[in-house]
Amino acid sequence: MPAALIYFSSGSHFNRSLRLKARRHGYRLNQRGLYKDVARDGQGLKLTEGTLVKGIKTERDIFRVLNVPWRPPEERNI
Repeated sequence: MPAALIYFSSGSHFNRSLRLKARRHGYRLNQRGLYKDVARDGQGLKLTEGTLVKGIKTERDIFRVLNVPWRPPEERNI
């Protein structure tokens, strides 16, 4: 649910930026959740789905794991 809230309450640029940040740190973020241990090939294509990060209960948890300062939804429409 927290990842879906980020997805639906944020602008497309913010969503893409946050997903790129996740990817650069070995995660995968989509509207279904934050996944760790995602294996990618040399071109960045996903080889494994990864595993859902446990303990994510709020949007703030996702921001914390990705080391991104919290922003309320009204500041994410960029």
